[in-house]
Amino acid sequence: MLELRDVDTSYGAVPMLRGVAMSVRPGELVCLLGPNGAGKTTTFMTVCGVVRAQRGKVEVMGRDMA
Repeated sequence: MLELRDVDTSYGAVPMLRGVAMSVRPGELVCLLGPNGAGKTTTFMTVCGVVRAQRGKVEVMGRDMA
């Protein structure tokens, strides 16, 4: 299970994600679509813990990643 609740992320002083919310249940297949610079890669990097969320909650299988 993957849960993002009201997630904000930035690179330095530049905001990248604001108020992102997403929930993925076991067995679901999800695709993030959007133009260049929309935040798709930043979302995945935040879920993986490579980029830290400044605000909000990121959980993967019940484990806090934020």
